This record gives sequence, structure tokens and C-alpha cells, in this order.
Amino acid sequence: MPLPRWNSGARTASVVTSTCKANSHYEVCASGCPQTCSGLDEPESCENSLCTERCVCNEGFILSERECVMLAECGCVHQGQYYQMGQVFFPNGQCKERCVCNKDGDVECNVKFACGPNEKCQVQDGVQACVPMSTGTCHVSGARRFHSFDGSCFSLHGDCVYKMSEVVEKDGSMAPFVVSVQQLTKMDDAMVTRRVDIQAYKYKISMSPRVIWEIMVDGVAANLPLSLGDGKVRAYQNGINIVVVTDFGLMVTYDTVAGAIVQLPSTYKGVTGGLCGNYNDKKEDDFLLPSGLQEPSVEKFAAGWLVFQEGVKCQTGCDGGLKCPPTSGPPPACSIIKSTKGPFAQCHAVVPPQEHFEECMKAGQGGDALCRHLQTYVTFCQVSGGLVSSWRSDQFCSLTCPANSHYELCADTCSSTCDSLSESPKCPLCQEGCQCDDGFVFDGGKCVLLENCGCVVDGHYYKSGQSVILGNCSETCSCAAGVFTCKISQCKEFKTCGMKNGVMDCYSTDPCEDTECREKENCVVMNNKAVCVAQSKAYCWLFGDPHYSTFDGQPFSFMGTCSYILVNTTGKDPSLPQFSIQTKNELRVNSKGSFLKSANIDLSGHRITILTGQRGTVEID
Repeated sequence: MPLPRWNSGARTASVVTSTCKANSHYEVCASGCPQTCSGLDEPESCENSLCTERCVCNEGFILSERECVMLAECGCVHQGQYYQMGQVFFPNGQCKERCVCNKDGDVECNVKFACGPNEKCQVQDGVQACVPMSTGTCHVSGARRFHSFDGSCFSLHGDCVYKMSEVVEKDGSMAPFVVSVQQLTKMDDAMVTRRVDIQAYKYKISMSPRVIWEIMVDGVAANLPLSLGDGKVRAYQNGINIVVVTDFGLMVTYDTVAGAIVQLPSTYKGVTGGLCGNYNDKKEDDFLLPSGLQEPSVEKFAAGWLVFQEGVKCQTGCDGGLKCPPTSGPPPACSIIKSTKGPFAQCHAVVPPQEHFEECMKAGQGGDALCRHLQTYVTFCQVSGGLVSSWRSDQFCSLTCPANSHYELCADTCSSTCDSLSESPKCPLCQEGCQCDDGFVFDGGKCVLLENCGCVVDGHYYKSGQSVILGNCSETCSCAAGVFTCKISQCKEFKTCGMKNGVMDCYSTDPCEDTECREKENCVVMNNKAVCVAQSKAYCWLFGDPHYSTFDGQPFSFMGTCSYILVNTTGKDPSLPQFSIQTKNELRVNSKGSFLKSANIDLSGHRITILTGQRGTVEID
């Protein structure tokens, strides 16, 4: 079990409480040979041994591997080897015998077992087991490019939420998950970013553009690294990327801008659906709808995997105000990707460069777009174990690092964190990013001295000086230089426990208190929601020959026989809905006067036409 961390030369009960695992406590002088499920009696070699400081199991509990359990929950001893309760193991060669440790130390074995069709018997992490034969990769990058597990490649414009991958076979044999992505296109410069959501076990994880060292878990902001469900789901910063990995093999790598890589073990072949396809090694049937029907159209295939979320406007295609990325004018520097003498040459054998080069050529002009394509290729290389030489400089794709840190092609953002001081993590292959200077460690996105580190509590890391509300606002906790303390709290009158922007706190029961309305608007509460309403209304009208009256009450007559804009928005306030009303006047028969013939109202992408003499009906589009 991990030792609690020293802090400024002194121990505190708060540090111990946050470091020791469930059903255990810290002791300054504990037995060097603790009682374990695999050996209830203390070995003779432990007699007269010196005590050590460490976490020990509470009374009534005993050590089973690294966990403190009740005696009745101890595991099994099989062929001289100890196994935890519920553990699956393969005691003999080639995984032809599969055993399970049941209650009361009973071992149940299947001597006619065989690994699955997409598995192989292999020793992994010192344990023989059936492991996946390979790993499938699906990814989205650049302005609009999606790549399926089986190699299909297609473009997708618009701002919508799509399911990239999910388990569609519901027989319960595979752990379910959902990976969704939302494209976010800025209308002014066609810049595309993406938000990534992951649902696994009971957790919903969200990662947003430009946010590093932090994710949202069930709507609550959480610092990285993070462990959920006793390691079932882990999230950490790896260089410039955020990585989320589950114990069933799903791994999502997000570059915090627009690129996401989804990796799945081969055991999931044929049981997935979404934009990533069904992962069955056949490109020709990738465009399957949720109904199981094949759809040749990319747009209709993508529409079948839309996710409708409250508050998210879905706009497909390039119309409706969206500006699509340019398709001409490729940056000449793209050739660096496939140059045999360039910084990526040693990776070509691991990650073929041609496809990435072609995508870069299609991306259009702009240094940022070029750097993002090169960065994506570097990520693929490093994830795949390929070698990359130095490629950034102060003049080309420079990367700005925070104080007390510097750029490294192989940055250590795993073992050099405050969180890693309490328990040594299993680190992945390194990736490029910012590295803390000597003497400093990562405290979220900042590099701090060791004595300024925060606290680790139940897999969550809290920065020094951070205060949080926990337990439905029943506790107020704070971390100060490694000491995590909590006190009982409750919300005051006219306040209720809630969540806003990922932070749990006591918020006012008056929705209008945190609502800012526009000029000449008042906030009112309707159906327990804050609604901004106008302080007054004004009228502009025309009728007859025709006669006009402005919003400010100025009357006039005008006999023109053309089309005129009666009123439209200027666009100066983008928060207001944009609209335009255009009227058409025509000359009266046998008369010198004109009259209002029709009116067109353009609103929300539609045109509504009202014609004279057609009461009760309108024309739309």
C-alpha cells in the first residue's frame, strides 16, 4: 500500500485520511509483515523485525493484495499462488484452462476453455491471459475529416453532435460505452474545434477545446490526473493531449482543439456503430445506420448518428450562415510530412505519411491549420511508438509553455505531477508538450515546488488553496499544501445546492440573480426559469394608399411602386434574432395611387410571404 506523503517535515491526520485506502488507517510504527489473506500467520522471518510507517488495515479487515477486506472476502490459493475473490486467471500454458476464484476460497476451473476469435494467449504485465490480438483506430482531425476503424475516409461539414462509436450489440458480453463529438465552427473564419464526450460505466466525461489539465465528470470540473471507480476509468494529461482510458481497453486521445483518436481492442470487432463504423475489417459496409441498413450518402449516414442535446443547435452542411473551410491554396510546407530527410522520416514505417499529407494539402491556407496537421501526425507517431525528430522552432509552429516549464519532444506529464507523489502511476508512451523545469512538478497546468502541492482524495486531485463543496453541499472542503480538511455545511435561506459551470455550490433560488439581460429588458421568472422581457413595445405600420407610421410615431405617405425594406436588424447586437421585412407596392388599376401587394418576412432561415387577398394563409419558402 502507498505511504502517505511527507509535507514540510510533518504528518497530519488530514494527509493520512486522504492517502490511505478504504478500511485502513495510518500508523507511524506498524508491523513490517502485515497479516494477509495469503498468509494469516506472521512468518518466522518477521520476528523481531523493525516496524515501519505505513497504512494498515482497520480492525476486522485483512490485506488482500493491495485492498483491505473482511476475512470472509479473502480470495483463493491455487497451486501455491494467491488470487483475489472474483479474479479470473489461467494457471496453465496456452490459456486452455480458465479459473475463477469464488467465495470461501473455492476455485472453479474450465479445462476446455479457448480464447475468443479476436484474442490470443499472452503474458501481459506478468500475468498470462487472453488479450486482444490487435487495436483498431478511428479518428477525426482537421476541418472535417473522419476516418473509420476499417479505413473509410469522409468529410462532414456543419455544427452537430454525432456518435463516433458505441456498442450496438446489447447482449451484455461487452462493456458498453459511447464516444460523441460536436463540431464547433466559428462563422467568421471557418475555424473548426470539437468537444468530445465519453460515457463509460456510470460516468459522463466531457472535454472542451482550449481546456488543458481539466475535464468535466458528470457536470463537475475535475483536475487531472483523475481516477474513477477505483481505476476503472482514468484520465490524464500526456504532453499536449488529454487521454481517457478504461479498464476494458477503450482509449480516447484528445488534442484539446479539434482532433480525437478512438482506440478499441479487437474484442470489439463487429459490435460497434457510429461514424467510426462497425469495425469488422470491411470498408464496404461502414455506412450502416442504427437500423442496420446500409446508406450510401455520407450526409444521410451521419444524420442517422446525430445526438440531440438540449441547448445545442444543429446545422448540417455549409448553408444557414456557416462558412465552410477553403479547399484551395494548400500550404507548401505540407511536404515536410513525407520528406525522407525531414523530422518525421523515422516514423514513416510505423505511420504511412501519404494520407496525412493529402489531408494537409486539402486543408487550405493558414499557419495554424498547417501546425495542427503536423501535430496530429506527430501524435499518431508517438502513440504508435514511432520516432520523431525535433520539428518545432521559435519561428515555426512554436509552442508556448507556462512559467517554470519548457517544451520537450518527449514530455513527462505523468510521473512528474503532484498526484504521482502519493502513488506511482503506470505511464504511457511520452508525447510532445511542456515539461516542468528541474525542482518543479505539475499542479494541474502549472509547475510548482514540491511543498506547494495539493491533495489526493478518492482518486481526485485538488490544488493547494482550492476549496470545493461536496456531498450535495453538506461539506465544505479545502486543500492547503497537502492538507485536506472538511467541515459540515449547509445552504442558507433562499439558496439551494446546485451546479453551475462545473462547480457545485449554494446558489440563489432566484433565477434572475445570475441573469444579465440586455439594455431595456427586465428579468422575470417563468416556470422557475429566468426570462428576459422587453420593457416596452413599439409599432411601425403601413396601410392604404399606402400610409406609413414609424416606430417613433412619425406619419407619412409614399406612392412608390417598388419593393422596399420596411424594417431589418443591423447585426450590431448578435444576441438578437436577425430578421428582415420587405414589402412590395403596386399601382392601383385605373388610379394614380399605389397599394401594398405583398410582404416577405425573412426569419430563422425561412421566408414567410403574405399576399393581399389571401386571408388566413401564408406561403413559406
